[in-house]
Amino acid sequence: MEMCDELGVDCFPSAVSEDVFVVPLLSWYSAEFDDKDPFPDPNANFDHQCGWPLDPETQVWKYMLKLNEAHLQHPYHGTVITFSHFLPSRNLPFSAFGRAAKAMGCEELND
Repeated sequence: MEMCDELGVDCFPSAVSEDVFVVPLLSWYSAEFDDKDPFPDPNANFDHQCGWPLDPETQVWKYMLKLNEAHLQHPYHGTVITFSHFLPSRNLPFSAFGRAAKAMGCEELND
């Protein structure tokens, strides 16, 4: 979030017009999104440049979802548009080529 602030990137909910709100959802992928093999792949290195103070395979996505809770408690009125970098549902079209499904989404975003 500090880097976003330094770059002038707004990553918080905002009213964009009367009764229209854009609410970005912070997220990270979960290997469980791969329903054929819902376990982390120890040989996959999707984000070798990322460093986390917690387990990236099982905890980062939970941490990111937790960060959304405060923003989702606001009493938005009118139209609310949400979006995320990761897919919130396996029902959306995506390519499951190779191990890619492990880094595509997080179904808990739908909760």
